[in-house]
Amino acid sequence: MKHYLLYGLLLLAALVFLMSWYTASHKIKVGLVYHKDLEKMVDLVIEAAERYSGRELSFSIIRKPVDFDKDEIERAVEDLHREGVRLIVGPTYSTQAQFMIPLLEKFRILAISPTVTSPAVLGVTQYLVSISVSDEIQARELARAAMENGGDALLVLDERNYVYTKNFAANFISEYKGGNAYIMTVDEKWTPQKVYNICEQLKPRTLVLVCDFDQASKVIKTVMNLDHDFRRILGSDMVSYGVYSIEDHPWMKAVEVFVHYDIESEETFLASNPTLAPLFKDQSMTFINTFDALLLMEKLVKTWGDHPESIIENLPKMTYNGVGGEIRFTTGLQTQRKISFVHLGR
Repeated sequence: MKHYLLYGLLLLAALVFLMSWYTASHKIKVGLVYHKDLEKMVDLVIEAAERYSGRELSFSIIRKPVDFDKDEIERAVEDLHREGVRLIVGPTYSTQAQFMIPLLEKFRILAISPTVTSPAVLGVTQYLVSISVSDEIQARELARAAMENGGDALLVLDERNYVYTKNFAANFISEYKGGNAYIMTVDEKWTPQKVYNICEQLKPRTLVLVCDFDQASKVIKTVMNLDHDFRRILGSDMVSYGVYSIEDHPWMKAVEVFVHYDIESEETFLASNPTLAPLFKDQSMTFINTFDALLLMEKLVKTWGDHPESIIENLPKMTYNGVGGEIRFTTGLQTQRKISFVHLGR
């Protein structure tokens, strides 16, 4: 009798193992494509998403950290295709998205980006969707905010993400009626002298930062050494991308940043989920939108599996309520949602 019981237990254990193996091996795979500087943030986002769900996500995540290199990005998408991936969360930047689009269309992979915003890539293909609004909206709102002060404005553009910054500048300039809009470009090698010359000669009243946090921090620290005070310092969404410590850059607290979510919704969510608050503390817009993109993908996978065409067809019919508020998609797969301006020191 004991032998039968032992055999039964062994058989049950074997069945449980086989079922677990089968489930894991047949789990839908989702690619996660993001800028390589965001590794630690992505770890925390996945932890937060699983803690909120109370379990592991229903899909396996295949991570692909990339830079702005076209070949590297194309290899990442090709690798995901070979793995059988048909859905992607990402990428982070519009320039990365531009390199991905031909392969997304070729392999019929649907990418849902947390943060891509350039009109140069949004609406170009049904296989790329973003939960952030288009730069046409962002540039208009920033131009209107800048016009409240009157006078000339200085735009600082990050050349590395040129697909984003080029279109942003064009949309901003077409909207801005408060004075002249001057442009200064920055990359890894720019020198403070560029800022000195523009501020001393042109004396712009408003500074608009269209670059990442590190570049913005260098510009503002340079400005602090000048005898020139900007009436207002505004930042595009890119300033709040990534991982940074505001305590290590206290001069950045003056920057008012455009973010692609509703601040009040975020506050309500965290009040209702206090155990998640430590993970969200001091996190950027990239964190919040990546969290929402992962949970949106969870909802899509549970409803339509990894079938891009079914998801594309049904996205305009659904509403997603996330940390950053309600998200809807138009028939052209453009995002509709509330946005906010927030001080980085908030």
